[in-house]
Amino acid sequence: MNIDINQDSIMNESFEMTVFNAKNLFKGNLGDVVNVDEMKLFQHQGFLEMVIPLRSQVMAEDMTEKLDKLMKLNILYAAKSYDNKLYKVLAYSTPVENNMFIVFLESLQYGIVDSITIHIFDSIEAMLLKVQNYKKLVTADKSMKVLESKSYKNMLRIFME
Repeated sequence: MNIDINQDSIMNESFEMTVFNAKNLFKGNLGDVVNVDEMKLFQHQGFLEMVIPLRSQVMAEDMTEKLDKLMKLNILYAAKSYDNKLYKVLAYSTPVENNMFIVFLESLQYGIVDSITIHIFDSIEAMLLKVQNYKKLVTADKSMKVLESKSYKNMLRIFME
C-alpha cells in the first residue's frame, strides 16, 4: 500500500536527506526537463517513492542518456518489448549515506515518458536487494528485449566500493 505524504512529514532523517539531495541533483542537472516543484512522495514499506513530472514528454532513450552523462547514474538496464510499445529503464545512484535511490523510466507509448519515478532507501542492503530483484525480473521477461545491461559482477562492484 502506498500512502501519499508531503516532504515535511518524513520521519526518517536518512529518507529526508536523500529526498533533499535527489531533488537538488535533479533540479541542478535536469532543471530544464524536470519539474521538482510538482513532485509527489509516497510511503511504502521499506522505501519512499518520489514521482517527478517532466516539463514535457521526452523519449526514454534521450532521458537515459541524460541520466548517464549528466546525472552520472549507473544504468542497470534498458529494455523494450518486441513490438516497441513498452520501454523500461532502471538506473541507480552509487550508494552512499543519504544518497541511495533507484530511478525508473517506463513508457507504454513507444518510448515516450512524462515522469521519473525514484525509489529512495535508507539502507544499502535494501537497495541492493531491490536492484537485484529488478534485474532478475527484466532478464527473465521473455517479452522484453534487453538493449543495455550492466553485468551482475559490475553492479555488485558499485555496491562494494
